[in-house]
Amino acid sequence: MLMNIALYGGLTWYLDRIIPDEFGSYQPPWFFILPSFWGIHFKGKETEAEWIQKQKKLKGEIFGDDSSAVIEEKFRTLNPGNI
Repeated sequence: MLMNIALYGGLTWYLDRIIPDEFGSYQPPWFFILPSFWGIHFKGKETEAEWIQKQKKLKGEIFGDDSSAVIEEKFRTLNPGNI
């Protein structure tokens, strides 16, 4: 009975990860082989400062020569968490 609990518990855990949830999020069937599953994260290609510069440049390209009210509304639309 304990072996059945372990087997079905492991199977439930595995299927819970690979079958899409209500948000459509899932992992590949080989997720347990990936280094990120075991807590090993490789440094990204860009630093935080580079990312900030890229966002500033992107903001300038998107907003262009619009008035300040239009720029503010576009920024709120593109970044809903920063209200």
